[in-house]
Amino acid sequence: MSSELDRLRAAYAPLDAPVPARTRARLDDLLAGPARPARRARLVPLVAVGALALVAIAVAALLPASGTRVPVVASARAACAHPGAAIDCGRALSAVSAGATVPGHGDVLYRRSTWTPIAFTISARASRGPNHIQLSSAHTPFTVVRTASEELWLAPDGQGRESHTDGGAAHPQTAADSAAWRAAGSPDLEKLVPNPQGMRPLTQNLDARVAYLGANGLYDFLPHDGDPLRPIPHDPAALATWLRERAFKERAGNDPGCQPDGTGCNPGVLRTLKDTYAGDIQTLLAYPATPPDLRAALVDLLGRIPGARSLGLVRDPIGRQVAAIDVNAGSSGYGEPSIIALDPGTGELRATGAPGPHGTIRWSTTYAITTQRVAAVGERPADTRRNPHS
Repeated sequence: MSSELDRLRAAYAPLDAPVPARTRARLDDLLAGPARPARRARLVPLVAVGALALVAIAVAALLPASGTRVPVVASARAACAHPGAAIDCGRALSAVSAGATVPGHGDVLYRRSTWTPIAFTISARASRGPNHIQLSSAHTPFTVVRTASEELWLAPDGQGRESHTDGGAAHPQTAADSAAWRAAGSPDLEKLVPNPQGMRPLTQNLDARVAYLGANGLYDFLPHDGDPLRPIPHDPAALATWLRERAFKERAGNDPGCQPDGTGCNPGVLRTLKDTYAGDIQTLLAYPATPPDLRAALVDLLGRIPGARSLGLVRDPIGRQVAAIDVNAGSSGYGEPSIIALDPGTGELRATGAPGPHGTIRWSTTYAITTQRVAAVGERPADTRRNPHS
């Protein structure tokens, strides 16, 4: 036995460099693979078993991650299953994100999503603003929305095309809103809530880098030629520093004593810096061309935002199970966007929203109903060709 082990050690010399994190994760997945039912088999000599195991490990390290993702995904679901501090959930989702890939063939990224262009609160109280409608029978306020569908094509040079619908049929936003609507006598929502048709043009060519990286002034800090993400570090620690410095340069100009680490900043500026930091993470997660390793680092940092809380595994507006993280838990105002939801199987951004009454979530945007690579701008995956706005 010892001579055989010596032969195997000689054949498989130690690595000269640390094992890459992704390879280590694949090996962990292999070792933690699901147990199979026992079955009768002929005995195999232990030496042969050892040799086969080493070969299997070597081969597994070279195989695509898709075949070994089940334990990693299970770990992410477990880490995000219950409400609490978000750090473990973010770390687990980060590991999932690092191995995620976009299906399809071609150089153009296609994504279909939905968003809420119109939202009105209905209540018996006097009007409290332009998005409020008074209805005497609505003793319990409820929110009514119209949802639009959006398609995006993003070419390698950053150019793309956006196509969207106007808001669809008016409907209560949540189950609680539906109950309050019924209690108010189920008024005709199409007559009650306006339906403007002014979101034109419905299809336009655009520079997707400007359109999708412009929030909070982020695009102004990025190169306007080639890959706009190239200056952004992919290491989580360096990325956190870059995001903090970016937020400071963008938002702290009117607070002379404020320092990049937050020292000497007034409370209002501190809140703005945190919101910009979290907003940039969300923007980069929503950008279709963000590479997997950068996406993984962003998800990890999302869970480390001070005060961020995991809300557990919930359902997004189209029924997908998502891991929801509230980055402003306990400090955001009612209806203020702060909830970011990710797919526990891929780490991909799925939805954003705001806290609602009684622990509910008021979703505002649903991302990536379909995400795929296609050959050209304007081409749709097969599952969307018949009804692209379904």
